[in-house]
Amino acid sequence: MEKVEREVEQFKARKTKDVYLKRQELTKQIPKYWFIVLSEHDDFSEYIQTDDLRFLENITDIYVDWDLESSRDFSITIAFDDSDNKITAQVVTKHFKSEIDEETNQEKLVSEPATIQWPKEYDSINPSKITDKKSAEGKKNYRKGMKTFFAWFSWTGKKAGKEFRSGEELTRALVEDIFPYSTKYYTQACLTGQIEGDSSSEELDVSDEEVDEKDEEEEEEEEEEHRTKKPRIN
Repeated sequence: MEKVEREVEQFKARKTKDVYLKRQELTKQIPKYWFIVLSEHDDFSEYIQTDDLRFLENITDIYVDWDLESSRDFSITIAFDDSDNKITAQVVTKHFKSEIDEETNQEKLVSEPATIQWPKEYDSINPSKITDKKSAEGKKNYRKGMKTFFAWFSWTGKKAGKEFRSGEELTRALVEDIFPYSTKYYTQACLTGQIEGDSSSEELDVSDEEVDEKDEEEEEEEEEEHRTKKPRIN
């Protein structure tokens, strides 16, 4: 049964590869596409720090590439631009594979650290730049840094409690939900008017305001007419 499942996964990976490559060319042309997708996802924000969001606006591409020979091995590539000088322009690829946990005998994800240049604003909490990890302040900054999205790139799945929290959960969310269904989340943002500059949502808002103003004017006229109307004498 396991062999059949792997063959199905390999077949799916081969069939969808061209589709995702074509989609990639299109989404690269949409401003802040991936930031909007990530913001729309209910669980993504639980895995990162609130301060990370302003840097995620610089993500220009997210792509998951499956190993066609070993369908459970894959890589995630994330590209950043430096349009506002908040972060260095860079393309980072992180590789993952599945292995059996010796303690639980269950399959788990493991990875190798990927090199990424952190935002300069994070220098004080960047674990690689903290020289004093024994002082109270050093420990505090180190722990804070290990909770950011950028610490995920160094996650291995082999150091429980000593690296980025929820590394496997975030990875699976990206691979199994966010990447394959990104257009769904982007469309949801369009429909709810959360995309800046969305003309259709702006027109809808203006229309609603006009209706409200009209109703208020009619109510005021009726009240004024009622106040000035002389009482009827029988």
